[in-house]
Amino acid sequence: MMFKLPPRLAVPRMQPLTFAPPSVMNDTPEARAKAERDAKANLREMDRYFGREKFKELVQEISKGGQGNTPDEERNARIRAEWKECPHKNMSLFAREYCDRHPDEGSGRKAHTKVRGQLKRLLKDEQREAEDDAEREREYQEAVRSRGSLVGSGTK
Repeated sequence: MMFKLPPRLAVPRMQPLTFAPPSVMNDTPEARAKAERDAKANLREMDRYFGREKFKELVQEISKGGQGNTPDEERNARIRAEWKECPHKNMSLFAREYCDRHPDEGSGRKAHTKVRGQLKRLLKDEQREAEDDAEREREYQEAVRSRGSLVGSGTK
């Protein structure tokens, strides 16, 4: 005996997502509209399943793509602080000493090279920030000077 469920009670089959890149065959207004409807349906389901906050995080993560590693702020602050206290200002020697003081950074042959590279990046970022600050200060002073000349030159 064969028992068949009515269509309204049957669980719909999940179809695999196929968002093919546009081509001559599938780049029609109808195909785009169908793909958009399917995408909206999937996004609504994701929103219900994950919740609004997690859904927004996922969308942001997907949309920004591979942006690289997130910086380790504690490590960067520690490297900067120790570099400022370093008396000799020799990057290679500093990196070796730093790795000796902090064995958690690594004790391999390349550990000091990584620390030196990170220090170079941090110093370059500091220099870029200092240049940006100086440029902003120049623009501000110029704006103040030009406003001062406008304020004092009014008619009586």
